[in-house]
Amino acid sequence: MNYTKWINYEFLTEAKCLDCKVLPVCLGGCPYKYIKTGKRECHPTKFNVKELVQLVYNTKKLKIVGDKYCNNSILFC
Repeated sequence: MNYTKWINYEFLTEAKCLDCKVLPVCLGGCPYKYIKTGKRECHPTKFNVKELVQLVYNTKKLKIVGDKYCNNSILFC
């Protein structure tokens, strides 16, 4: 792949990216895929951001509640 294309990857010219609420998360998608195919693919987070935030919140909440809910798993402890 051309190093110049990688360095000059620009997503702020894409109308659908500028109107997207998850732009700060994905930054216009994968530069590699865009350079290879010429198509932008939306990050999966765009389609499940509410569920992801709820999962993180619930996980943190369980950890804060105490050891009663901690089962030594990576997700909860």
